[in-house]
Amino acid sequence: YILRNAMWGTLPDAILSRQGPTPLLPLFSRGMERERDVVQTCVKDARAVWRKYVRPDWLMDRLKVTLTPETDGPEAVVSWLCISTEAWFRSANIADTSA
Repeated sequence: YILRNAMWGTLPDAILSRQGPTPLLPLFSRGMERERDVVQTCVKDARAVWRKYVRPDWLMDRLKVTLTPETDGPEAVVSWLCISTEAWFRSANIADTSA
């Protein structure tokens, strides 16, 4: 309610009156496809930060699956988090000193 009122006059009525959640899958899929080189670099780096938290074989398997509304869910979010975290670490030049 608060967010809808805050966006009144900015967002179209069709979006403000929507009752269900906004699917992020199309945006996620487009970004993963457009930035394929970045994704591959982040995934293949043996020193990647995400490897402390997610098994590499698990992530590799998830990235091979074509994302559709049926395959959307928490696993897609974890994949995105792994890649975006690594990309952020790289762009911020944050060195991982715990390895």
